Amino acid sequence: MKMVHRDGRIYRIGIKRYPNNDKYEGEFVDGRREGRGLLMYSNGDSYNGEWMNNLFHGNGIFITKDFHARRADYIGQRYEGAFDCGQKHGYGLFHIGDGGVYDGYFEDNLFHGQGVLQAASGDKFSGTWCRGKISGSGDIEFANGDVYNGELVGGKFHGNGSFSYKAGGSYRGMYKHGDMDGLGTRTFANGSAYEGAFIDGAMHGEGMMHWANKNQYVGIWKDNMPHGRGRYTWSDGGFYEGAYLDQGRELHSTASGKRNGYGVRWWVSGNRYEGEWRDDQMEGSGRFIGAHGSVYTGPFCGNQKCGQGKEQWGNQLGVTYRCGMKFKHKGRGYCRYEGEFRNGVFHGLYGPCPA
Repeated sequence: MKMVHRDGRIYRIGIKRYPNNDKYEGEFVDGRREGRGLLMYSNGDSYNGEWMNNLFHGNGIFITKDFHARRADYIGQRYEGAFDCGQKHGYGLFHIGDGGVYDGYFEDNLFHGQGVLQAASGDKFSGTWCRGKISGSGDIEFANGDVYNGELVGGKFHGNGSFSYKAGGSYRGMYKHGDMDGLGTRTFANGSAYEGAFIDGAMHGEGMMHWANKNQYVGIWKDNMPHGRGRYTWSDGGFYEGAYLDQGRELHSTASGKRNGYGVRWWVSGNRYEGEWRDDQMEGSGRFIGAHGSVYTGPFCGNQKCGQGKEQWGNQLGVTYRCGMKFKHKGRGYCRYEGEFRNGVFHGLYGPCPA
């Protein structure tokens, strides 16, 4: 049946079969699919909805032939929503084909605007999308229980955000291209916490670590390790202040950086060492001041006095004391040894030198 509209166009409703065995049933305008209609493709796919100039345009439903339910999800594609000139454009609900589902807005067939993607992997992405990738402010709930809330660019964490680990611990701070980068706070499942600078996902720059055992390090970091100048304080009050050199990249819950170079170590007992360090040990020239007045100046090897050195005992308080050479002294004065040391003790001939 044909009808000539007053605008001069020809309208009709009918059925048309195409040479490739596609079949269309619906409205035509001037021989083109326009209005409402159902197109059955020869491969089993179908579209039922609005048309303009032979293209999907307006609201409609597109279904692939293999679309079917599978347990809690679907296999095959099904889109129900808005089209513009043959493209998904506007709001729609899209069963992607692998079991994932997107509920939100489209532009030119791409996720664009507000939307929620429940991926086949179990990950859930909620927020603003731009040309197919989540961007702007969003939330990601990962299948393993981890959660991210914050800013994203091109599908990657970028800007200010927070990440919570199901196993325990979290990060809150700046991201860049998917990695922790800038200032932030990282807490660990064991109760330790780091606050400071990050680069490319690693603690890098100035920062402070509080360990669960109450020890603390404040200073420079490199690739998750103390590196450079810093101060390490033990829970008992003793501390080391000086240089560190990293000895690897693996992140540990205890300090892995090694003291290297010049540094000062204070013990809560009152003992103090000032001098050179190597691989976390007193090594090289140094000075050890005992809590009770003894002073050693000379070389150290593996935390022990060694080589040619000087050690002095004494006080000016009139208190009786016994020096390192087993001599007992009363009152004021000093006892001094100058000579060879080995494994922390005198080695060779020596004699008392009371002052």
